[in-house]
Amino acid sequence: MDVVNVTGLSAASDLPWYRQVSSEQWRAFWATFIGWVVDAFDFNILSFIILDIQRSFTVNSGLAGLLATVTLLMRLVGGVVAGTAADRWGRKLPMMLSMPERISLPIWALVALLPLIVAAAVVPDRSSVSTPLPPT
Repeated sequence: MDVVNVTGLSAASDLPWYRQVSSEQWRAFWATFIGWVVDAFDFNILSFIILDIQRSFTVNSGLAGLLATVTLLMRLVGGVVAGTAADRWGRKLPMMLSMPERISLPIWALVALLPLIVAAAVVPDRSSVSTPLPPT
């Protein structure tokens, strides 16, 4: 007796595994993979800049380790909360609730840098101060 899997192909098929996956399943895989990459980026970037954070803010190694630990724990808490909400109300609501934060972070970064941007635009360049203006 031949065992039939979910796709309708027999288990003893001569096709390699990647040929047995439908295009819809590949799209779901790539969407999930790209989401995981984007999600992992924020923690991985922390591991690259932790030494700069230590030097800039005079943080000792213990406190820097605590920062990484708290970051990992909050990822766990967020996953549990969002997963529980997705199980209860569906995936759309937790995703929609997380969007304002994702959109607002770049805006807050711009707001934080706004005084520096304005100062750079308002304060004249040193080279232009010593150079006489052409006659009008």
